[in-house]
Amino acid sequence: HLVDTLRGDASHALVSLKNQQSIPNQDFILRYAVAGDRIDDAVLTHHNGRDGFFTLILQPPARVQPAEVTPKEIVFVIDTSGSMMGFPLEKIKEVMRFTFDGLNPRDRFNVITFSGDQHILFPAPVAATPANITAAWEFVRHRQGSGGTEMLPAIRMALTSSGSKDHVRVVCFMTDGEVGNDLEILAEIQRHPEARVFAFGIGSSTNRFLLDGMARHGRGEVEYVGLSSEASAAARRFYERVRTPLLTDVSFEVSGVPVAETYPRRLPDLFSAKPVVVVGRYNKAGRGIVRVRGMAAGKPWSREIAVDFPAQESKHDVLASLWARRKIDDLMNRDLVGVQRGTLDGQTKEAITQLGLTYKLMTQYTSFIAVDEKVVYQGGQPHRIEVPVEMPAGVSYASMQAKTSMAMGAMAPLVSMDAATDRARVERGVDNLVRPAPRAASVALVSEPAHLNKLDPALQAIGAGQTIKVEIWLTASNPALLTKLKRLGFVLANSENGHRLIGTVPSGQLRAIAEIEEVRLIKGVR
Repeated sequence: HLVDTLRGDASHALVSLKNQQSIPNQDFILRYAVAGDRIDDAVLTHHNGRDGFFTLILQPPARVQPAEVTPKEIVFVIDTSGSMMGFPLEKIKEVMRFTFDGLNPRDRFNVITFSGDQHILFPAPVAATPANITAAWEFVRHRQGSGGTEMLPAIRMALTSSGSKDHVRVVCFMTDGEVGNDLEILAEIQRHPEARVFAFGIGSSTNRFLLDGMARHGRGEVEYVGLSSEASAAARRFYERVRTPLLTDVSFEVSGVPVAETYPRRLPDLFSAKPVVVVGRYNKAGRGIVRVRGMAAGKPWSREIAVDFPAQESKHDVLASLWARRKIDDLMNRDLVGVQRGTLDGQTKEAITQLGLTYKLMTQYTSFIAVDEKVVYQGGQPHRIEVPVEMPAGVSYASMQAKTSMAMGAMAPLVSMDAATDRARVERGVDNLVRPAPRAASVALVSEPAHLNKLDPALQAIGAGQTIKVEIWLTASNPALLTKLKRLGFVLANSENGHRLIGTVPSGQLRAIAEIEEVRLIKGVR
């Protein structure tokens, strides 16, 4: 995303999206660096006159010495399901190539892939020798994205300890997180507290609830890479996080000031690329000492931090929301399977609901609702307007339609997708306008141009020489844009607020229209 940055002083900056009119179809990620030359600490407070909140931050240094590297047993778990087809899986392969090259000779590793089933490379983790790394790369580079997403069996397989006492067990999951049993997966990770779990999210709209939760419960870290990001830089950050724990078995206590409801209950390790953040409440103003303890390079480490919890502090009001979010997570973590299956006890459900309402947060039981200030009637009757859901950047209609069809038990016949004229000819499971005939029993996967994500798959299958009725959704409308559409053969029949156009167009011009920046979506009209 393009941003505007306004700096107030050396320690403050206001960041906003440059184009406020566009609808983002990918996650907004803001990266910033605050690291110094040692482990730094900070304590922020807020008191609204009724409740007091604090946040403790341990910030890692900018550089880590080689002596801090510890032998590890790393298991890479790679998602090869249908939603990873194309760009996402190719990006994972880039990341894995770099990561393999960065393995420490004292490390041991293994690779597991999963979609509808699981494939494991070695019977047990092996040394990171050149021969084993070559075998692993050959195993990974031939993977293709297809099938459903059955992550849970792969997680159980990866988390099962090999019994090694000389290596730290590290499990790295690489996925977009497109699964339906998030909470069951998190519950499984909770059953293996000895493993460090890291997550690597691929794509422009990853399941951050799942991946952040995996890292949080596994006391690991999470890294995200977009489809336009540089894979080597993301892989470097990811591996630095995996290989450089600075403080392990971290704990803290506060004396002199009463505090309550601190989260997370079990603190993660401090790695080189992300701080440890603790939130809590204080019931009484005063001064005290925060004592932080841990193990650094196998030796005890401790620090005392003087704190002053004020009776009134209007700054940092976001600390209240951060604390409430952490408490909600803690309540849900008590019975993740119950939350998934809708059997959570009423008292806990009510507590989560009240926190959501009090602190204005979205939860499993509270939602934000948009209410129109006025209702528009046409001809005396209310008029329904469909609003399209943005397809995440880089995700193809073909992969999502195939995944939906499989879930419905109605997978369409496989068709060839290796020629430009056949690209994305996939039979839609529901509401298809054109049903192409199957041409082959195998699929050759290709990377689709980004503009094809705007074009309904049924329209992509229509050959040239036809005139079809379509609706075109726009991010913005102006006379120059309408002139451009007219030159491409679009004949306007109706317009709603200038952002939804209905008319006819030659089928051979559909892709040219999809390439226009202001066009969000093109759908067929019956």
